[in-house]
Amino acid sequence: MGSRQQIAATVMMGGLATFVAGIIVALQKDVDHRWGYALIVLGILIVLAGAVIWMKQSPSEHPGGNVADRGGMVNVGNAESVIQQGGQGNVNIYVYLTGSLPVNPDPGPPVLRFGDPQATPKTPLYDKDGNLITNVTLWRVQLENTVEGTKARGVTAELAASAPPLNVLPLQLHKFHDDYPPFTRTHEIRFKDPLILDVIAKRDGFDQFFFWRSDLPEGAGYVYPLSPPEVAAILPALRGKGVVITLKAIPDPPARSIEQDYRLFIDGTDELVMRRMA
Repeated sequence: MGSRQQIAATVMMGGLATFVAGIIVALQKDVDHRWGYALIVLGILIVLAGAVIWMKQSPSEHPGGNVADRGGMVNVGNAESVIQQGGQGNVNIYVYLTGSLPVNPDPGPPVLRFGDPQATPKTPLYDKDGNLITNVTLWRVQLENTVEGTKARGVTAELAASAPPLNVLPLQLHKFHDDYPPFTRTHEIRFKDPLILDVIAKRDGFDQFFFWRSDLPEGAGYVYPLSPPEVAAILPALRGKGVVITLKAIPDPPARSIEQDYRLFIDGTDELVMRRMA
């Protein structure tokens, strides 16, 4: 092989290596794909430059002096380039991928799940007379999408039912940190980006309970204090075996609706406790 052939082969090997590196970068999930595309284009240009160098070699550099029927092959990783010269000024370049590219399978529809409740003590709120109350413990629940690569759309979250029953149900739950009207009533939930919902609160030391809801009339805010008859309907159960409430999530198809039960009860320190049921 002549010196010009060696240079051309080296250049084309570098170009193919750049081309393959560009494909690998373009297939990565957490990398800017534009870098991969740039490497692919650069690799192609380098291969073409090597072909031009190959084409311009003199007849004395070809054993037998005939370049019309000669060809070359360069292998780099899972790619190979075949160069065929069909006469003066005519170079054909073929690039083949001899391996298989990874294909991301269809992850299927989103699957929603309600998580374990978390208590937030000292949550401030204003009562119906505009007085600030700070000694309130609020219970929150996360609604998560468990399928990577999917997004649940049009999700509504409800406190759907209770036992003993409350006439105020069902109601739409309030999104954490959604502080200004109009309050969000449908949501998008991505994988590892859960929706945090405010559910129920109790004022410490008092039989006062509150639902956080997004469907109150305009100007009424999002805190709904239970009326004395509503408290009377559930208080004996709260101080006994507990009240079972059902949370429900309703997404747009193809995702499916789900329900999850939780038990509410007042413990020996007179605090409201919320537990996820199996």
